[in-house]
Amino acid sequence: MAAKSGKRGALRNVARQRATSKPASPKPAASRPSAPSVRRSTPARTSRTTDRARSTTTSRPTARRSTPAVTSSAPPRPAASSRGTSPLRRRAQETQPQPAVRSSGGAVRGGTFGRARRATIPGAVGTSAGTHVDDLRMQVQHLRSRFSQLQAQAQLGDLYQQIGRYDARVNELPRELEALRSRGYIHAGLIDDDIADVVRQWESSRYSVQAALDQQTSRMSQALAQAAAYVNQLSAGDVAALSAADSALAALQNQIYAARNSVGGLFGGIEQPLSFLEQTIQRFDWVLEQFQSSPNIRLMDAEAPLMATEAEWERDGEEGPDGTLYLTDQRLLFEQNEEIATEKLFGLITTKKETRRELLLDMPIHQIEQVGQAQQGGFLGLGRTEKLQLILSAQAQVGRANFELKGQAASDWVIWIKRVQSGEIDRDRAAGFAEEVRAAEERAARFPAQCPNCFGPLPPPARGETYVVCEYCGSVIHPAEEPPAG
Repeated sequence: MAAKSGKRGALRNVARQRATSKPASPKPAASRPSAPSVRRSTPARTSRTTDRARSTTTSRPTARRSTPAVTSSAPPRPAASSRGTSPLRRRAQETQPQPAVRSSGGAVRGGTFGRARRATIPGAVGTSAGTHVDDLRMQVQHLRSRFSQLQAQAQLGDLYQQIGRYDARVNELPRELEALRSRGYIHAGLIDDDIADVVRQWESSRYSVQAALDQQTSRMSQALAQAAAYVNQLSAGDVAALSAADSALAALQNQIYAARNSVGGLFGGIEQPLSFLEQTIQRFDWVLEQFQSSPNIRLMDAEAPLMATEAEWERDGEEGPDGTLYLTDQRLLFEQNEEIATEKLFGLITTKKETRRELLLDMPIHQIEQVGQAQQGGFLGLGRTEKLQLILSAQAQVGRANFELKGQAASDWVIWIKRVQSGEIDRDRAAGFAEEVRAAEERAARFPAQCPNCFGPLPPPARGETYVVCEYCGSVIHPAEEPPAG
């Protein structure tokens, strides 16, 4: 120790001699001292450095010896030098969580995570027990709520309501058809037989549906009583009762599904024909609306509407006027009904338009020589266009007529046009409207075969026409007067 003290004293003397013999040059304020300047520091700085080294040297063995004896919740922080450490960095080091230290027994001590874990461990048993009881109570509430829902479903009330709806739909069909007949739709006489068949089918099946429904309801009452006994025994502390009630409710739900499927299957036989008749009557109603809303179509005596659909008359090959195509039991008509641009800005932007509604085609059915159909475009039936193709006689307005139908199949129009041409459509009239057909045919037979003024030939008039116009001289010709009844 004496040798070390003498050596330190010699070093201090050498440092004083250097400081007095060569004064330190002034350093710039903005630059940090370099390594040589530190070694040539003043005696006071050398003393502080020596003292700091001595304190650090003496503290290290003490820290190493105290480490195994740590039993507090947080180990002591290692001593850090304050030189070169900002206050913000020291504050961050103080607040940084320290890792947990395991003791020889394996328990976690100290550290933020260790403290958090110890905070939950003392109440772990109580918390788990409380959560378990809460879960059981929630299960009890859920089972009771589920039983209330199944109790309402087991009454099968919607099936009883469905019987009432079928009663109303079946009874409404004859009234709707009678309303159509009063408005002028006198064809589709076969629909009377179809409606009568549906009414008889429902009257016979309604009894079986009602009986099956009453039987299933009685079974549901017994199943409900059994399930209610299990639900009434529910308790938050009885796990076996919870399991038994859950099984009983599952069995009740299966019985409800089976009962609904059994009774619901009895409605299948009546639904399809009933829906078809309802759709047919709705289509007839739309056809009547189109005829009655047109200001250009006037039906002749004993003439009745059959079909109507939105269409485009392709007079120019691909494009043409849009409107409505009509079919009666005597004529085929096309009425243009669309908005036409009357003024355009720079030939592109429409500035003024008007609705044009005009009867462009009006011809008797006997002027149609050939009728066909075509389908164009589309992929797998999507986007396909229906084309009605007609070849007309020399007396018609045009030689050919192609229509793109919108919303209806061209095949249906081909069938209806052929039925009109063959006269089969007259057999489809309602019974109360057959007499007017005979009267119209007798009147048509009284027209002369040639014009009485120019003796030109007259085409046979359409049934129901009250006069014809000679195409040669323009004379208006009426049928001969009906001979008096003898």
